[in-house]
Amino acid sequence: MPDFKMLEAEHVLIAMLLILAALTFSIGNILHLVIAPLTAAVLDFLLAWLIDKRKDFPYLGLISGLIIALLLAPNPVFAFVAAVIAMAGKYIIRIRKRNIFNPAAFSLFVMSIFGIVTAWWGVLHWIVIPLGLLVAYKIRRLETSLSFLAVYFIIFFIIKGVLPLEDYTAYFFAFVMVLEPVTSPATRKGKIIFGPAVALLALLLPLAANLPVNLFLGSLLIMNLFTPYLNKLKSAAKPQNQNRA
Repeated sequence: MPDFKMLEAEHVLIAMLLILAALTFSIGNILHLVIAPLTAAVLDFLLAWLIDKRKDFPYLGLISGLIIALLLAPNPVFAFVAAVIAMAGKYIIRIRKRNIFNPAAFSLFVMSIFGIVTAWWGVLHWIVIPLGLLVAYKIRRLETSLSFLAVYFIIFFIIKGVLPLEDYTAYFFAFVMVLEPVTSPATRKGKIIFGPAVALLALLLPLAANLPVNLFLGSLLIMNLFTPYLNKLKSAAKPQNQNRA
């Protein structure tokens, strides 16, 4: 049977992404906003049918496509290529039929290797914060998002002396990309470790390496590799009462 709580979370996330798309909509970017989610959704459905023998509605493909559309600088050709890369990564790089990397982050990172910039152009709006909090709560990853933001703000302040409270890219990253349910930990300990680790890598990697890639996204992909191990972390068992003599 479907997980109706997770299905509801997917609906909330799609609604958030559609609202952001509507706020940034113009005739000039209509093809870009349509091609990425449509391509990703169609490929997600077809590949799930051909490889996994499933015919579910491609919610996750649609979400990945919408994220790509909102982050990649408007260009219909690049939108199509990025959507194809996202779904290829989802169905090729897998363990036990589960993708390892966040599809949208993987796609945008690969695009950055070839000089295609992730512009974050469609998420620069205050509405990302309230809607993002709702998404994180519904997906049951609020600890992941808030721990990421706490460490991100602290380290950013130490490095640059200011708090990036209006950095809507960080909020979107925390509330939408970091907590993707398939590629982020589900255990409480895993969630609390995952968020801060991504924040540390996102801010410290650029200081250690000057590479022509998006290290913000790269930090998430690195931690995606550790998700299976973080999912094995359980809360400490309570000691059993022992009979006293």
